[in-house]
Amino acid sequence: MPLLIEPGFVGKGEAYLNLSVIDIRLNDLEKAMSEAKKAAYYDRKNEAIYLEGVINYFQGNIEKAIPKFNEINGWQYVFFLENLYSFSEGRELSPKVFKSLPDSLSFYFIFHEKDTSKILNWIENLHLPLWQEFLGRGYLCFERNTYRRALNYFEESYKIHPAKYTGIYIISTLFQLSEFDSLLSFLDENPINTPLTSYIKGEVFYKKGEIEKARQIFISDTSSEYKTSAIFGAGWCTYHQAKYSESAELFEKFLKTYQEKELEQYALYRLARALLKQGKVESLEYFKRIVNEFPDSPLRDDAYLLLGKVNFLLNNHDEAFKWLNSLTEEFPSSRWSPNAYKYLGEIFTIRGNYDTAIDYYNKILSISWVSADLLDEARYNIEEIKWKKGKYSTKINMYKAFTNKYPESRKTPDLFLKIGEYYEAAKRYDLAVQYNNNVLLDYPESEESNEALLNLVKIYQEMGDRNNAIELLEKGLSDKPELSNDINLKLGEIYHEAGELKMSIEHYKEVNSDILKPYTLYQISLIYQELGLFKEARIPLGNIIENFKESEYLAEAYLLTAKTYMNEGSLKKAIEILNEGLKILKDNEIAPLLYFKAEIYCEFKDEEALDLYLESVNLTYNNKEKIKILEAGRKCAVRLNKYDEIETFEDLINELKSVKE
Repeated sequence: MPLLIEPGFVGKGEAYLNLSVIDIRLNDLEKAMSEAKKAAYYDRKNEAIYLEGVINYFQGNIEKAIPKFNEINGWQYVFFLENLYSFSEGRELSPKVFKSLPDSLSFYFIFHEKDTSKILNWIENLHLPLWQEFLGRGYLCFERNTYRRALNYFEESYKIHPAKYTGIYIISTLFQLSEFDSLLSFLDENPINTPLTSYIKGEVFYKKGEIEKARQIFISDTSSEYKTSAIFGAGWCTYHQAKYSESAELFEKFLKTYQEKELEQYALYRLARALLKQGKVESLEYFKRIVNEFPDSPLRDDAYLLLGKVNFLLNNHDEAFKWLNSLTEEFPSSRWSPNAYKYLGEIFTIRGNYDTAIDYYNKILSISWVSADLLDEARYNIEEIKWKKGKYSTKINMYKAFTNKYPESRKTPDLFLKIGEYYEAAKRYDLAVQYNNNVLLDYPESEESNEALLNLVKIYQEMGDRNNAIELLEKGLSDKPELSNDINLKLGEIYHEAGELKMSIEHYKEVNSDILKPYTLYQISLIYQELGLFKEARIPLGNIIENFKESEYLAEAYLLTAKTYMNEGSLKKAIEILNEGLKILKDNEIAPLLYFKAEIYCEFKDEEALDLYLESVNLTYNNKEKIKILEAGRKCAVRLNKYDEIETFEDLINELKSVKE
C-alpha cells in the first residue's frame, strides 16, 4: 500500500512533472527537460530539480546529475514519488547516483520498493530522524505481513511526529488486524479526513454489520479518488438492504466509470442479481457477459446456474438445459453442480423422461457434501417419480414408503402430518392419531410437532374424547411454551362448550397475543352476558373498543355493549353506544347496529324504526339476512299500523325470495 494511495490535487506544476516523466520514458529527453523547467516555475522546484538530474543522468552526464541532486532542499510532495522512482524497465538510477540523493528524499522511495532487503538496507544506511526510522521499519513489517510489529513502529513514529501518512498506515494496519473498534477510536481522536480513511471507515462499518452507516460513507465518497470502489461498496450495501433498484443503478454507474477488469465481473454479477431480485429478465444478459467475457472468472459456474435456473422458471427448458449441462460438464466439482442436477432432474421429469430424471437425482445422492435439504429433495423426487411410474398404488403409500426408508429426513414429519390428515378426512381416527403421535413423540423439536399437537386435539374433539384433548393441551402448556396462546385459546373454547365457564374464562385471560386477544375478550364478555353479569361483560368489551379499533370484533363489541345496557333497562345508554359505533364503523359493519337500533325504536313504537330497518337492509349483502331484517320490519309496520310500509316490506321480501342466492 504505497503512499500514493493519497494523491493530491493535480495542478499545472504536477501536470508538467507528469509530462516530463512520460517523455523520459519515451526517451524524448530534451522535451522532458523543458517540461521539468516549467514545473519548477509552477512551485514544484525540488521535484523539477530532481527530474533535471535524472535527465542529465540518462543523457550520460553524471557530473551534472549529481550536483543537481545536491541542490534539492526538502521534499514537499511525497505522494508524487511513485512516478519518480522507476521510469521504465531497465531505466533506473544506479546505486552510485542514488546515494547522492538527500536522505530526506531517498527515505520516501522505500514506499515504492517491493524488495524488502533493499528497504532494510536503506533504513539501516540512511541518516534519519527517529520518527522516520520507526515509520520505515513499520512499513518493512507491513510489507512482510507482520502487522502487529508494524503497528507498534507506526504508533511510536506517530507519537514523535504525527504525520498524516503515518496515521494512514496505522489505520491500514488496524484494518488488516481486524481491530475495527480500535481503528474507529483512533480516527475519533485523530481526525484524518482523507478519501482513503473515509473508504476504510466504510469498510469497517460494513464488516461490523452496520450496513446503513457503511452505505452513507460510501455514498459520500463517490466523488473522491476512491469513487469507483466507493460506488461498488455503496451498491453492495444497498443490495444487502434489499433496495435492489437503487443497487442496480449504482452498479451500472460503477461499470460506466471503472476502467480495469478486476472488479468488472463482480459488478456485472451484482447488477444481474439486483435485476433478478426485481424479476427483470435482462439480468440474463449480464450473466451471459460474465460467461462470454471472463473465461477464467470464479463466478462462471454461478452464472451458469442462474442462467439455467431463470430459464427453467421461464419454461425455456431447452435453454435451461444448455446452461445447466455446461455447468455440470465444465465444473463437475462446483458447489453449484448438485443444484444443476436438481433442475435437470425436474426438466426431464416434466418431459416424462423419468429414467433420465432419476439418473440426475442419483448424481446428487452420490455427492458426500451435498446439503441435507437438497439430499431430501432428491430422495423425495425419486420416490415421486416411482409413484408416477406406477410402483405405488396411491400417493399415501408413496409417503409411507418414504418415511419408512428415510426416518431421519426433514420431510418425514411433514409427510406423517399429510398421512394423518388423509385418515382424519376418512374418519379413521385411530390411524390419524397414530401418525400425528409419530410426529409429536419422535420429532418433538420439529416445527411440525406443534401442528401435530393441535391436530390431535382436533381429532379427539371429533371423536368426542374431551378428556384426552384437555390432557394433551395441559401437557402442552409445560412442554411447548411457544404454543401457550393457541393452547389457552383451545382450552378456553373446550371448557366454554362444556359449560365449565370459570375454567374457560381463566384460559381465555391467559391469551396475550394481539391477534387473538380481541376474540378472547369477546368470548369472555359473552360468558358474562350468559351469566347475567352485564357490568362485568362491559369491561372486556370496553377493552376491545379502546385498544383494538381495527379488530373484526369491534362492531360486535359495540352491539353486545348496547345489549347489556338494554338488559339492565338503560335504553338511553344503549342508544348512545349504538350511535357511537355508527359514527366510527365502516358501512359493511354497521348493519347489525342499525337493525338492533330499529328493534329498540320499534319496541317503543317510534316510526323511525322503519327507516332504520331499510337502511340496515341496504348495507347487508346476504339475501337470507336481508329477508330476516325485512320480515322484522314488516312486523314492526303491522304493530305501528303503517299499511303502505307493510306493502313495501312485503314487496321487497317477495322480490328477494324470487332471487336465487
